Amino acid sequence: MTIINPIKPSLAAHKLLTNLNSSPLQSLFNNIPQDPYIPEGYRYKSLARCRVKENLIEKQPHTPLFQNKDINPVNGGLVRVYPEIDNLDAAKEAILLFTNTFKIDYSYEILVQAQRTKCTQKNPGITTPEGFHRDAIDFLAIFCVNKDNIIGAETQLKDNQGNIVFRKVLEPGEILLVDDSKLLHYTSAINVKNPELDKFGFRDVLIISSAKGFVNQSPNATNN
Repeated sequence: MTIINPIKPSLAAHKLLTNLNSSPLQSLFNNIPQDPYIPEGYRYKSLARCRVKENLIEKQPHTPLFQNKDINPVNGGLVRVYPEIDNLDAAKEAILLFTNTFKIDYSYEILVQAQRTKCTQKNPGITTPEGFHRDAIDFLAIFCVNKDNIIGAETQLKDNQGNIVFRKVLEPGEILLVDDSKLLHYTSAINVKNPELDKFGFRDVLIISSAKGFVNQSPNATNN
């Protein structure tokens, strides 16, 4: 396993890990449902919530996703209901890698999202419709699980001064770990690489995020 840009205790910004085994995660995308909140139809998503204690993953109640408009100008203010990830055990190694890196304890809720972006010869797949943004969380991970017949999808990180501090097309088996309080993130659109193949292109990523208390839940959900 290769480590690039390791996080230092005094400056936790970002870390890239490569050569990871993404095979256990493939099953999360076998029957992934279309995202009803993207009318163009290029995104598919399911999610689950959990907490971790002593390397044991405890699934939490399945609740909608919610972000304020100042965080998400595209879907902010909407209570978004997505199907639950059935087999969270498939993501166990990735979740524990995330929690161990950031020293996350049981007081942090963890949001796990399986997300597929598709593109066709006529239409690109917009991986980050919000543009550069933060998720109003503590920590974030983007794990590239699989991709096929695409160009694009360059992930970039920007600091508070507007400087690009990281840019790379993530390959399957690579995970980017980010301190959301220090950096904004963005990934460029995808387009079909080989139109002559007459098939769509896609990119599968596992997105893991955490915050003290709850992650991107509506006030009504967290007050229950």
